[in-house]
Amino acid sequence: MNYRRSYFGGRILYRKEYAKGYALKQLAPPEPGKVYDYKFDVNEIRGPIILTVKESGWEWVPVTARRHATYKARRK
Repeated sequence: MNYRRSYFGGRILYRKEYAKGYALKQLAPPEPGKVYDYKFDVNEIRGPIILTVKESGWEWVPVTARRHATYKARRK
């Protein structure tokens, strides 16, 4: 058994994670095997989002903290 919990409240600049898990898939008769296999790469997620934003005519401006963000005034 494994348990892990974490929290991060900023911008993730780079992260890659890979994991595979093996266990008994069935008890009777016992059948061992792979129960999960995943890969996580921040850039695989970020890239298509940036492309969609730019193709829609918007400007992509990376912001590392809310205090660095600039907001345009709303028209009433």
